[in-house]
Amino acid sequence: MEQIRSRNLRQIFQNKYVVFMGDSNMRSIYKDFILLLQEDRLMSDLERKFGGNKDRIFGDILLEGGVYKSLSSGIEYEEKRIFLANIFLVKFFFLTRCRNDVTARVFEEFRKDSEKPDLVIIN
Repeated sequence: MEQIRSRNLRQIFQNKYVVFMGDSNMRSIYKDFILLLQEDRLMSDLERKFGGNKDRIFGDILLEGGVYKSLSSGIEYEEKRIFLANIFLVKFFFLTRCRNDVTARVFEEFRKDSEKPDLVIIN
């Protein structure tokens, strides 16, 4: 199977707003996605071990939760990240449940924002 290249991914997702919502597995997919937008590679095993405990991962920014709330795990854990570079907007929302107050707030944010996501991936 042919591996997707950074230039192909950039071409497909230029001027697109992509949202990833889910658990730590989805966060890894999000991190691979934003890394692949920048370089022709996926995360190393060492890089994969960094969770939401860093304020920046591959050029993104931790907006809420994670280390800012001194949370490391559990049902109350929250994390909101954004990657914004030239023609790309990618967000990640950590979810502990598919339907709770956090997901309700996220969808309310989508509803109120003038900019609507082109693609939402939920795990």
